[in-house]
Amino acid sequence: MADEARRALVTYGRRLYEKGFVAASDGNLSVRLPGGGFLVTPTGLPKGELSEGVMVHLNSEGHPTAGQPSSEWPMHTAIYEARADVSVVVHAHPPFATALACAGRGIVRPVLSEVVISLGTVPLAPFELPSTKSLAQGVASALGGNAAVLLANH
Repeated sequence: MADEARRALVTYGRRLYEKGFVAASDGNLSVRLPGGGFLVTPTGLPKGELSEGVMVHLNSEGHPTAGQPSSEWPMHTAIYEARADVSVVVHAHPPFATALACAGRGIVRPVLSEVVISLGTVPLAPFELPSTKSLAQGVASALGGNAAVLLANH
């Protein structure tokens, strides 16, 4: 399972990079592991340059066993702790989503049928500094039972 998860992180990280949803070393992805803990992309590496060997394993307490995880690993941990049904977390910066977040707007009413069908409501988490415990808690709380959340001014 871990090998499959590593391959998936590489595949989807590269897709995000190719589509312009992350730039430079922005964004991060993780996959929950069945035995506990999760794999996460490392800090400082562009998603277009990911390889299976660079993924960082975090144990069930959310601490790295080797390597340097994305600085947003607390957010991934908080989401996994809050939502047993979540097996993957993708943190990207699509330009239109970022524009909405900077304008202080979530997607709280039906805008396009595709959004309603695929995502439903996308709430806005309050602004907190990146990589902080308060951001992690705010995102997990704002996510609630939704499929996605926007991070204010992020």
